[in-house]
Amino acid sequence: MKKTQNLLASPNLLEVTNDHDVMLPKRGHRRRIRQHADASFCQHSDGEVSGETPACRHKYPFLYFTKARGIPSLAGAMTSRLQNHLNMIGTCITVAQCPEYKPVWEGQEPADFATDIAKLATDHAAVSLKAAQAEAATGGAADEKAVAEATLENIAHTLARALANHFKKTGDLDRFGKVDYTKSEIVKLRTQELVNQTTAIRDIAQGAVAETDAAKRGITQARIATLSAAISAYTKVMNAPRGQIVNRSALLKEVETDTAALVEFVNDMDDLVLQFDTTPTGHRFTEAWKRARIIVDVGGSNGGGEEKPTPPPAPEQPK
Repeated sequence: MKKTQNLLASPNLLEVTNDHDVMLPKRGHRRRIRQHADASFCQHSDGEVSGETPACRHKYPFLYFTKARGIPSLAGAMTSRLQNHLNMIGTCITVAQCPEYKPVWEGQEPADFATDIAKLATDHAAVSLKAAQAEAATGGAADEKAVAEATLENIAHTLARALANHFKKTGDLDRFGKVDYTKSEIVKLRTQELVNQTTAIRDIAQGAVAETDAAKRGITQARIATLSAAISAYTKVMNAPRGQIVNRSALLKEVETDTAALVEFVNDMDDLVLQFDTTPTGHRFTEAWKRARIIVDVGGSNGGGEEKPTPPPAPEQPK
């Protein structure tokens, strides 16, 4: 059966299980996407273009194709770019809040840095949560409660596995047993039980974040703050009836606007960081901050799929 989709109304990946038509937004131009074993191609009034469809990329830049499944995707590169920026900001927060560097700025001039890093951490957690909600909203529009629940499950599972990895390597079997959850085990939790368990994971992470190599294994203040925000967001709607709709496209637009504001805020903080370069530790801090500010885009160059976001690097260890 053929289906017609407006891609602006459904910006997530569109599953292609057979031949179907795609109505291009604002053009009224219908194209057929066909899936083959090793590639996809698009067929339209201009003729047929196979493989990576360069002509289609030129004419319809908001569309690109994945070879593996023949799935058209809207704005995948944009969301990857935003994730790279959020990773960069999260790394800056991790650097500033690590035990080695915190004494450099805490209670020191310029005092505005302490205020700004606290605000940055709070705002980054809020935007990261919104980005995770957009990711969880698998349709163009989705139920708010379901999205909040899926978002909390995803964030909690990621942090739990980071903790499990850390405790296994440090030989802490007691705390390992408290966080060694599979994704399915977390998904089975319901309402207050989910809140209680994810809160316990958050609290254990808070106690471990300053431990040696914790940041290298993904246990960071930024990730903990995002989990706290996800717990709060889910708590507000967990007893509400289903039916409140959240729109993924609108969330992505908000994430883009909010991320741009965060980047501008960090740009202003750069001028404050330079003033800490007066001691050996302060110098290491400013250098670590500069490295954290570098955004590395590791997206694929062949156009065959979505770009993969850059994982945040750990802060430099003292020599």
